[in-house]
Amino acid sequence: MLGLFIFGLFIYLIVLLFRYKSVKANAFSRKEMEAAAHRQANKLSYKDPMITCDYCGAKIDTRKHKVCPQCGAAFDQDLEWTERHDAGDAFIDAGTRKIIEEREKKSQEESQKILGKIKRTILLLVAIIVGLIVLGVVALQIDKQTSYRRSETLDDSYRTKGFIPADYKVDGDGVIFDQNGMRIRVTGFYVEPDTREGSFLTDEAVGDVAVEFLLENHTDSDYKVAITSESFNGITFGTGSGFFTYDSFKKGDDVVFYETLNDVPLETITEIYFEDIHMYNGDSSDSMKLEAPAMVRTTAKKVFEPDLKDVNLVFTNDYVDIYAKVDADYDKYYNLFIRNKTDRPYLLTGEDNMYVDGKMYEASSMYQQLVPAGYLYASESTIYPRNTGEEEVHLTGREVEIGIAFRCEEDPRYDFSTGYIDISKPIETEEE
Repeated sequence: MLGLFIFGLFIYLIVLLFRYKSVKANAFSRKEMEAAAHRQANKLSYKDPMITCDYCGAKIDTRKHKVCPQCGAAFDQDLEWTERHDAGDAFIDAGTRKIIEEREKKSQEESQKILGKIKRTILLLVAIIVGLIVLGVVALQIDKQTSYRRSETLDDSYRTKGFIPADYKVDGDGVIFDQNGMRIRVTGFYVEPDTREGSFLTDEAVGDVAVEFLLENHTDSDYKVAITSESFNGITFGTGSGFFTYDSFKKGDDVVFYETLNDVPLETITEIYFEDIHMYNGDSSDSMKLEAPAMVRTTAKKVFEPDLKDVNLVFTNDYVDIYAKVDADYDKYYNLFIRNKTDRPYLLTGEDNMYVDGKMYEASSMYQQLVPAGYLYASESTIYPRNTGEEEVHLTGREVEIGIAFRCEEDPRYDFSTGYIDISKPIETEEE
C-alpha cells in the first residue's frame, strides 16, 4: 500500500509540474492578446464621425467614405482624423495593457498556488523516502543484532525440547575446527526420551540425537559459518539424517548451539564425520575452511550394522560394492547402497538419465555425494524415473539401468564410472 501511495505522489507531482510549466509559458498568448485588443477597439464610438476635407472644404462622413467624396483627396493625414485615431489607439493600448496586467496577476497567483503544491508534494516524498531509509537502517541494525546465533538450551527448540543426556560422551577434545582464533568443538550428545520403529536400514529402534557444539569466535570479525555432516556410524545417509547449518556468529562470542541427527539407530553415535566447514566474513582473503574432513568419536560401545540380506549386489570391483532393491512400500523407487572399500573418500554422481526396459527417462539420483573411506552410502527411494508425464512407472520385474561416476579428489587414479548397469538383477560372484 505504501508503494502505491508513493507511486501516486510521483504521478501527482508530474501533473503539477506540467501544469506549472503550462501556466508560466502560456499566461497570455498572442491570440488572446489580439482578442483583448479587438474587444477594446469595439468599445470605441465617435459622437461626430464627420470631418472637413483639407483640400476642398467638403464634409466627409468617415463611416461611409475612405476618401473625400467631392475631390477624392485622402484624409489619412487630416488633422482631425489623426488626432481622433491617435486617441483611439491610445485607448485600445491602455485597455489592452490593463487586461494583460490582470491576466498576468491571475497567472502569477495560479502558478504560486501550483508551486506551493509542488513544494509540499516534494517535501512529503522526501519525508517518506528519508523515513524509509531511516527505518531500513534501523531494521538492518536490529536484524544484524538478532541474526547472530546466540547460546541456546535444548528447550529453546521444539526439535530438542525434553532431550536427555546420552549414555556416551565425546572421546577426546572434540575439536573439529581450529584456525586463526576460530575454534569449534563437539561437547556432548542428547537423545529423545522415547524411540520409534526402525528405518529402512534396520529393525532396531531409532530416535533423534542432538549434537552439542561450542563455537569460540576469538577473531576480529563476524563470521558466517557453514557446517555439513551427512555421515556417522560408518553410514552416509542420503535421506536427510545428517544436517547442514549456516549461521552468523559475532566476534568475541562463545556460543553453545545444537544440531539434530534424525532416525539414528539405537540413538547411538559411535563416530560422526564432518565433510565440510567454511567461514565467510565478506572478505575472501579472510575466509577459512576445513582442510580435511574431521571425525569425532565417542565412548559408545554399541555397534550397529545395516541389514543388507534382502538387497541385491548389482556391481562390484576393487573399489566399491553396489547394492539395490525395489522399495518395499512403493515400487516406483529403488533403494541404493554403496560400500566404499577403499581408504579414500569418494564423490558419487549419478548419470542424468536412466533406462526402464530400454526406454530412457530423466533420472533422480545423487550429485557429488561424499562417502568417506570404508563407509556405506545408504539412501531410501534414491533412484526413480522423472518427468514421466501421466505415466506411473512401476519398477518391479522390469530391467532398470543406471550409471554412477566415482571421483577421488585425493588420488584421481581411483576415478572410474560404472557405465550403465542393470540394478534389477543380482550379479554372480566368484563365491557363488
